[in-house]
Amino acid sequence: YERSVLEKSDRVITVGHMLLELFEKKVPGLTSKSTVITNGFDEKDFQNLNGKMPEVFTITYVGTLSEKYPVHGLLDAFKLLNERGNKFRVRFTGTIPENIKEKIIASVPADSTELHPYSPHDEAVSHMAGSSVLVLIIPEAGDNRLIITGKLFEYAAARKPILCIGPVDGEAAKIISDLGAGKCFGYSDSSGIAEFISGLIENPTVLSSDPSDYSRRKLTEKLASVL
Repeated sequence: YERSVLEKSDRVITVGHMLLELFEKKVPGLTSKSTVITNGFDEKDFQNLNGKMPEVFTITYVGTLSEKYPVHGLLDAFKLLNERGNKFRVRFTGTIPENIKEKIIASVPADSTELHPYSPHDEAVSHMAGSSVLVLIIPEAGDNRLIITGKLFEYAAARKPILCIGPVDGEAAKIISDLGAGKCFGYSDSSGIAEFISGLIENPTVLSSDPSDYSRRKLTEKLASVL
């Protein structure tokens, strides 16, 4: 059914290049009539935000966590940083199961941990902008190399370094690399994650990269040209 639909389509729009490559294997020649339009961010959400670095180095994760989002490598990295005497604060904003909360609290001193419940979007964006580094975790499910979360583009718009945890050869990792917005690490690479964070603690960074190609205004213009 899927192959038939793709073959009969006049134009095909996909959300990622790797997904298009997958479709191309099913329907050779499909790329010639296809366009990739990813998710993106609303520019107005990031206007007039205070993007200054917080006084205490702040590591922020925004969104839902579940067992499909492996956190063991990240939490082990927190332990390594603590052992080395690094000073930092960890902030999680969103829905988190109790068992994962317990693991977070066991890995980071209580006075350095913030656990916020699900928050209105403007508040979540404010947390992004008021951070030193933003954590993105790609769920461990199916061919997760294809997964590109909408949060990735909001993180990029916040212009703070992105620490991605997931498939290092995935589409999210490539977008982050192309933007010069951070780095991706495997789920268990606690030492690599710790070194990345340690480097940012020593040299806090506000990104100069331009994520505007992923604004919904630009993406809508691209869609209009296809139509």
